[in-house]
Amino acid sequence: GSGALSVKALYAVGDDRVRRYTPAVAANGSNPGVPAGLRYYHADGLGSTRLLTDEAGSVTDKTTFEAFGEIDAAASQQTSDNNFLYTGEQLDPNSGFYYLRARYMDPRVGRFTQQDTFAGVGNDPASLHKYLYANDNPAVYVDPSGRSALALGNGVATAALALAIRVTIRVTLIAAAATVTGYGVHALLREVRFSIYEEEGWASQRVLTPQQEKQKQAEYEIMKGLSVMPPDPGSGCGPLSRNIHHAKAVIFRYRAWDALWFPGRHVQKIADWERRLENLKKEHNRNCT
Repeated sequence: GSGALSVKALYAVGDDRVRRYTPAVAANGSNPGVPAGLRYYHADGLGSTRLLTDEAGSVTDKTTFEAFGEIDAAASQQTSDNNFLYTGEQLDPNSGFYYLRARYMDPRVGRFTQQDTFAGVGNDPASLHKYLYANDNPAVYVDPSGRSALALGNGVATAALALAIRVTIRVTLIAAAATVTGYGVHALLREVRFSIYEEEGWASQRVLTPQQEKQKQAEYEIMKGLSVMPPDPGSGCGPLSRNIHHAKAVIFRYRAWDALWFPGRHVQKIADWERRLENLKKEHNRNCT
């Protein structure tokens, strides 16, 4: 539009937020103005923004969270305008809820504010709860899509997934004359692109234990339920954005399932969904940017 630029965000490595530039605001009357500045993001294993630093590498902001993302004000120092906090997601300053695409989550109670449109899986009781966030276990699960929890860090499936999926995040803070190199899965869990490699001997379907077979079937039911979920029927940019995030979540599920249980099993479905996603993005660019 024709309005003055107020905030410019710079991204790298898919959807990872690396730094933020705020232009200077001129002094006006009693308003002393604000100098231009850069802030660099530093995240923990869940992707939560723990620190912000300036160009000199000095800490300007630090944030401590309760279990479900509520900010511990007494242990935090927030001087910069930043709403990307718990698990790297955006906090609505007016409602106090986190925006998780399909729904909003209230960090004070660890529950979504709307019912889940995904029916859930019969042998996974936590998935049947209509308001539960991250299976009520935020140290192990996240839910970037607002539709189904994704495991992080523990369990049979996650241990195997670590062998099948390699996510490398390298963030170089040149302006701060420092380099921060991290390895984690929070970017993957925010539905960005990731690399899959096959371990030796994984060229075909694996021989599974009964426990692994049960986990495989549960993951398949979640993946299938997400893929057959009807698109948002509304018109306009809001429904279009939700359909884009839904397509990303489906692609993520197919890729992760294949990498963990049967490499190459859903190559055609992934290609079909990627074409659908590309068409949605083109429509969004035409009508909403």
